[in-house]
Amino acid sequence: MAEQHQHSSKIAPLIETGLKYATYLFLFYVLTGIRKGGDLRLYIPYITALFLLAQLAVNRDFSFMRTVPFYALAAYVGISYALVFFSFAPKISLIGLSREVLPGLFLYVAAHFQSDAEEKVKGLLMLFVVALLSVVGGGYFTYGMRHKQGVTSKQLFPDIAFLKFDLYFNVFAMKVNFLLPFAVACTAMLRTKAARYILWALIGASAGAVVLSLSRGGWISLLALSLFFSFFLSRGRLKLSHAIAVSSLFVVIFCAVVWLVFPTVRHRMLSTTLEQLRTITYRTEIWQNFISGVKESPVFGWGYGDRIIWHEGPVLSGKPGEDMIPDRLKIGTHNTFLFVLFHQGIVGLVFYLLFIATGFVRLVRSLMKKAVPVTSLLVFSLLAAFVCVYLLHSTIETLPFAFPCIIFGMVSGMQQKMARLQAAECPR
Repeated sequence: MAEQHQHSSKIAPLIETGLKYATYLFLFYVLTGIRKGGDLRLYIPYITALFLLAQLAVNRDFSFMRTVPFYALAAYVGISYALVFFSFAPKISLIGLSREVLPGLFLYVAAHFQSDAEEKVKGLLMLFVVALLSVVGGGYFTYGMRHKQGVTSKQLFPDIAFLKFDLYFNVFAMKVNFLLPFAVACTAMLRTKAARYILWALIGASAGAVVLSLSRGGWISLLALSLFFSFFLSRGRLKLSHAIAVSSLFVVIFCAVVWLVFPTVRHRMLSTTLEQLRTITYRTEIWQNFISGVKESPVFGWGYGDRIIWHEGPVLSGKPGEDMIPDRLKIGTHNTFLFVLFHQGIVGLVFYLLFIATGFVRLVRSLMKKAVPVTSLLVFSLLAAFVCVYLLHSTIETLPFAFPCIIFGMVSGMQQKMARLQAAECPR
């Protein structure tokens, strides 16, 4: 028995280290969108899952299962696989679920274990900073190379062939905005002023990258983040009315500077037509077509998977073949909740919303609890990423399922950390 315990104590650190770096690699692929590595990016979620199973077997730490959001997530994953029996193309649905939904469950648990201690949280935040630097750096690199080659490029986004790193400008802005709150939280954990100045420079460059991406959704999300954080940083120093006034003034000054300094942004705003505003850049047309598909299979949907509509399925525009489908209909629903409704029906959407709602409630409750300033800022950053990026962008884009899994998994791990600290402060 003693020998078995000694063996477990030796192997536990190795498993924990393996889980740490597998999670980091998993997160890096998700957050940057880099496809270099071939099949590795497809296998890394399952490599992470193996380390998770090994850690559970050695440490027997099932703390992640003590929360309602985890059971809501597990229920959604379970119902997603059950709905395969109703899919128009089961094979495509199974592939889609194995690449997106099931890895989301692994990511939630992995994020929990990487957030249940202060040192782990610091490492996780540094990874987010590296991911932000990679995404933003890739955007500026591409922008500079195109300018050097004499290619006129109005929008800033990464397009690096040898890394298989190509992000659509709306997706680029969304990923940068998602990472920005974590970079702000990381500044509170840095001890040296020089490191903080460097990080604030990266945050400024990231905000500039979103502006130059010319993504209108990215602009709105960035402004929402600015209001969120200006209000949080002034909390306790100013009254609510004064805080709102200061936040509004900051936004007005920021918009004025952008208008004067960046002519491409000014042209983008002036070129926006009434028709584009009314149809949200023609998204309403896309939504109407997908809603017509929902009406044909409202309860169970057509089946999970991006290409389900082209696999002998409903041709939403009434055209006989894929080659006759307008390009605007080939790029997805442009709405996260409509995506779930179309592919998984009312049944899938109910379980999906259950996971989102329970996770959001737990996130808000975490913010209301008394905590040290650094922890409070990190929880607020998670809330900002959820509200200003996930919820806001979900109305106009289809966001990765990994995003809420990362946020709620981190909340779960941080609450476990706070519970241990409270138990240590209140001995029996």
